Formats: sequence, C-alpha cells, structure tokens
Amino acid sequence: MIHLADKILAILNTIEVLASIGSKVDKKELPDYKKIEQQKHCIIEALVKKGKAMCDYLLLKAGINAEMDSNKETSETSDHLESEKMSTEIESVDPSAAENVKNLSQITLDAVDEVYCELQKWSDMSDSKVSSFTEKHALIHCHYGRALKILLKQQDEKRNLDTEKKCIELYKKVDWNHCAYFYESSLLVRYPLSYRLF
Repeated sequence: MIHLADKILAILNTIEVLASIGSKVDKKELPDYKKIEQQKHCIIEALVKKGKAMCDYLLLKAGINAEMDSNKETSETSDHLESEKMSTEIESVDPSAAENVKNLSQITLDAVDEVYCELQKWSDMSDSKVSSFTEKHALIHCHYGRALKILLKQQDEKRNLDTEKKCIELYKKVDWNHCAYFYESSLLVRYPLSYRLF
C-alpha cells in the first residue's frame, strides 16, 4: 500500500496542484477545475492510505516487540533460525517481496510525521476523510487524549459500536475507569441489537 501511494504521488504533480488551489483567482473559472479537484482528492486519499499503512506497521511492530519482551524464556537461537528461514522463504518466493521487507525497515515515526505534515497542506486534520489516519497517528505517539477527541467527534456524527469500543479501550489506557465503566454499562442500552430479548 505504501509503494502504491508513493507511485500515485509521483505521478501527480503536487506542486502544480497546490499552486492552482492556492491562487487567489476564482477557482471555478479555471478550465481544469474539476481535474485539479480530482487530483487533490487522489493526493489526500493516497497520503491517508500511506500514513495508515505506516502506522499499522509501526503498531504491529510495537505489539510484536512487546510480546517478545514478555516471552524472553524462549531461546534466541531458535528465533534467529526462524527469522533466517522466513527471510530465505521470502527471497525464494518473490524478489520484489524481499525488497519490500527491506523498505519496511525505513518506516519510522519521523517518516509518519512527514506524511502527517504533508497531509496538513492538503486538508484540515479534523476532516472525516483524514480522521482515521489522524487517530492512528495519535495512537503511535501515545497521544490518547487526541485520539479520544477524534473518536468522540466521530461518535457525535454517527454512533457506531466499534468506535464506542475503541473509546472504552482508550478510557482504560488513560485510567479514566469511571468513563469506561459508564460506557460499558450503557452499551446494551445504546445498541439493543447486541443482546437477546427475554
């Protein structure tokens, strides 16, 4: 997904689109206004998907590292042999897959922050199109309050059980147990389809 987003961003001339959008001329008078707006939406979508994929990778990597720290009893040699076996399997299956694994090591918090800053040029970060990436960006930086603010705004727009469960999880992470208890106890009232009538 990251490579696909990079290809899309390379094809579109982002500087030209930014210049067209930022000009003080009535944009609707421009002959290629619809094309520029389409390119803008494509750029925003590519940046959001790239950022989400990078955040997912970093969250997965952090989860794997946490599991490895908790399971230190396993022998390091068997882990080393398994990782060598996995890398040789990847190389034998597809050479481009091996390149992708090498490129994944370049994903850092700084790279995600660069995508976030680039996205700020194109869209308001409270917009619903970019809220999924903004939420994940807040989570990888452990800014649970910012992630909670985004989720609560989504809840104001449209109630959703999954978003509600994410809010409960974040309440527990920031030790707001009273909020977590309130939301957990009111789930059955808010979403009556999830329990059996008696």
